[in-house]
Amino acid sequence: MDIIMTPGEAMGLSIGSIPQDWRPAVYDWLIEPAVNVSGATQAAVITALLGNGASYGANPPPTSMSFPADHALHLDMGDEWYWLSANLTVDGSDGQDQIAVLVVIARNRTVTNAVQAQAGWTDTQAQVVDSTATVTLSTRQVSKIVRRNPNVQWAALGGDVVFGTNPFTYRCGPDSLIGPSDGSQDVLPLAVYVDDGDNLNIQLTMTSDLSGEAAFFLQGENGITPAPKAGLYYSWPQLAVSGTIVVEGTSYAVSGTGWIDHQLMMYQPASPPPPFPPLPPPPSPGWAPMQQLNGWSWCQFNLANGDVFTGAGFQVGAVRTEVPFSYGFYLKRTPAGWEKIFIQGRLYLDRFLAGLENVQLPTAWRYEATDVYGGGLVDVVIVPGPTYPDGSFTTGNLKVEGETPVTVSVLNRAPNTSQTGACTVTTGSGYCESVDYEPPEQYIARAFQFLGIEPVLTDPACAKLASEQ
Repeated sequence: MDIIMTPGEAMGLSIGSIPQDWRPAVYDWLIEPAVNVSGATQAAVITALLGNGASYGANPPPTSMSFPADHALHLDMGDEWYWLSANLTVDGSDGQDQIAVLVVIARNRTVTNAVQAQAGWTDTQAQVVDSTATVTLSTRQVSKIVRRNPNVQWAALGGDVVFGTNPFTYRCGPDSLIGPSDGSQDVLPLAVYVDDGDNLNIQLTMTSDLSGEAAFFLQGENGITPAPKAGLYYSWPQLAVSGTIVVEGTSYAVSGTGWIDHQLMMYQPASPPPPFPPLPPPPSPGWAPMQQLNGWSWCQFNLANGDVFTGAGFQVGAVRTEVPFSYGFYLKRTPAGWEKIFIQGRLYLDRFLAGLENVQLPTAWRYEATDVYGGGLVDVVIVPGPTYPDGSFTTGNLKVEGETPVTVSVLNRAPNTSQTGACTVTTGSGYCESVDYEPPEQYIARAFQFLGIEPVLTDPACAKLASEQ
């Protein structure tokens, strides 16, 4: 298929087609950078600044899951990623040297499906893809985090991007996830490769002793998440991981446990409200809405007894140190796979420290949760401890997120009765995540600076940003 539009022409046309009620406050400032886009990172930043508008013109997410088809990337839909983590020990160190690994490969559509067709682009050319990786060293010789250098690829500008289903393939430049080559469309066993030259090299294999659909579990409602952030979501816990990590010239043979998430998330607006009662009068001239957080803290813990704990507490408005733990699962291993127990509770956050770009992220957590339906199966207190406090890193669109490797102590008080005996105690490892903890106006100011945008003081949407630059 011949390309009949430049990337700038296509992005400009795509942004221009976004309806008024899908447009962010900074919409007008994005038009010029879009029509002049010349780099993959620019495209990623513009897409991030579009916010909910970036989902416009994509096909809606599935309403039910079908495997192995849904292991593949859904290129006609919204934001999607594979997220992988591993808590490892260095072979031959008797557990004294620990290395944690995080790898994320994410894709975002740069244009609507309609503009893609007009431009003569393939599905691959319509995606901007980035890979991020961190390696956290906690050994007897060194304690540090090493971050992968930026790797953002856009095939429309000549970037190296590959999506494949047989075998499963997800490639972003020199980094890739590769599934089995025996003709199976399943993801596992999964080979993970990150090549960042002399800085960082990752070669890992992730496997499960469960096969097919038994190896993973469906998050959300049978794998589907509801609007306004509609999509699909499922996870592989308790994976066996082994391979080699090379950090700044030092090679480590490692093994341990890991986790994979596959998630698609896209905005679907609610139906407009009825016209009654009358709408309030418009705000006075010069008024600008206060930017507030809309993020979350998520965790995944692989426990030594084979169980699994995962869930999220949400930060809406100002950052709080105590939030409802409103979504989560405690999973027990069965011969057929995973028994899910829906849990809720409280999450307590402490020791906020400055990460990259001075974004304040929690480094101490305490979870209290019980099974929602009152069956008495789960009544846990979990205290994670970071193996290294700074888990911050910069994503392909210049946002700062936190993924901190932790060891955990779990106290299950559920069986603590005279009939069943004492409560149980176990340990484990995993990751604690902090997403969108940076004030939106701080990120917008940094993104504008990168794009060369200079806000005008008389524009209410940008007045605050201009005063801070």
